[in-house]
Amino acid sequence: MKLRFLLFALGFAVVATAARSAVLPSYWTVPAQVTLVQDVPEDDIRREPRANRSPRETFEDVRRARDQERGKPVAREIDHQAYRAYAEEPGKLEGRPFAEVERELDQRLVDEAGWKKMPLTRGDGVGYVDGKGGSIQLNEGYPEGREGGNGDELHRGPYAKIMPENIRVPLKGNPVLERRR
Repeated sequence: MKLRFLLFALGFAVVATAARSAVLPSYWTVPAQVTLVQDVPEDDIRREPRANRSPRETFEDVRRARDQERGKPVAREIDHQAYRAYAEEPGKLEGRPFAEVERELDQRLVDEAGWKKMPLTRGDGVGYVDGKGGSIQLNEGYPEGREGGNGDELHRGPYAKIMPENIRVPLKGNPVLERRR
C-alpha cells in the first residue's frame, strides 16, 4: 500500500514511463484514469463557517433546510421522547384493552410524533419505532408459553413492552391482572 502511494506521489507520468520501459508486478499498476474530485454543484456546498452553526445542528437539519429551499417535500420531525409519557407512568396502559391502547398509540405516536408502525417479528401484535432505539410493542401474548421456556404469566396474555427502559405492562385479559384481583 505504501509503495502504491509513493508511486502515485511521484507522479502518474513517471509511473507511466516506467511501465513502458520495464515489466512491473501487477500490484504496482496504477489505473489509467484517476478521479481526484467529484463534480459537486455549488448549491450543495455549505459556505457557512462551522463556528456560526448551532452545536445541535446535525446533517439531517442541514439536509432538511436545503430540501425546503429547493421546494422538495420535507419529512416531519420525529419526536424521540414520545414514549416517555408511558415509561414514566406505565399505569396509563395497565388493564386497558389491546385495541384501545393500539388506537391511542396510533394517534399519539404515529400521527402526532412521526413514529412508524409495523407488525412484530416474533409474536402477534404491532410495534411502534422511532428509529433511534425507542419502541413500544403491543403483543397478544403466548398462551402456550414462549419458545425456549420463559413462559411466565405476564407473557401468557396481552402486554405492552416499552423500550429502551424494558418495562412490560399487562393489558386486559392478562393472567397477571386476573391473579391480582
